[in-house]
Amino acid sequence: SSSLEEIIQETAIPNFFVIPSGPKPPNPAELLTSNKTRMFLEELKQRFDRVIVDSPPVLTVADTPILANIVDGVVDVIKANFLNIDIILRARQRLYEAKAKIIGVILNNVNVRKEDAYYYYHYYYYSSEEKEKKKV
Repeated sequence: SSSLEEIIQETAIPNFFVIPSGPKPPNPAELLTSNKTRMFLEELKQRFDRVIVDSPPVLTVADTPILANIVDGVVDVIKANFLNIDIILRARQRLYEAKAKIIGVILNNVNVRKEDAYYYYHYYYYSSEEKEKKKV
């Protein structure tokens, strides 16, 4: 049983910290549904402006829908060159059944053409200037 100070690790990015997952527990679903996990997440929410929990894909393990139910929101990450609508809809259905609050979608692995890169860079630069820096 470690204290938060012992497990929270700084990164090269200012105000961005990580907690490694550690070894796989014998029964992940039981751990995720425990009161101890809820209390742990609540303590993190008290200490940080944002808490991001990375999880396996929703269709691969039972843990993800359980976790989706105990966090404040879910951001669905979809690989750009793997846009299989049936799989996306099944994943959405599992999140819906878990009563997950879907707050956004990230399309990763996008191949941006060179002529479009300036627009994306400009948009990112413009939007990041307006935001206040927070601890994550």
